[in-house]
Amino acid sequence: MHDVSAPALAQDRAAPGAALLEHALAGFFDGPGATPDPPTVCVELSPDALPAEQEAALMARFPRLAPRDRCEQAPGLMDRITGERAVLLQAYGFACSDAQTCTGWTNAPGRPATRWTMRWVDGAWTFAGDRRIIAQ
Repeated sequence: MHDVSAPALAQDRAAPGAALLEHALAGFFDGPGATPDPPTVCVELSPDALPAEQEAALMARFPRLAPRDRCEQAPGLMDRITGERAVLLQAYGFACSDAQTCTGWTNAPGRPATRWTMRWVDGAWTFAGDRRIIAQ
């Protein structure tokens, strides 16, 4: 579940990477196959790190989201505070060709990787996805 009263990052033209993560998180927490009690969830944007203020905005919108540094490898991904299993939702290969068009991939455990094309239209980022199963 996410907090719809928090401002949507998709309406922030200067934060396309955070908007992509917000879009992916909404599908992860509220979409088909969402579990009522997911493990600790962290997000990562690469090749550039997600700015702290954008991570905080995502955590305000998705109360079940934890800071990235809370998820660590040991031998699998775990919550460094609780010691429980954690999952990482990633946006990678993210790039903008201009101020109105960006592309990137998202990946979450148990879900197919998705390549997204984002466009700035009428005051918000819009998303067109192409799901792919990628061998890991």
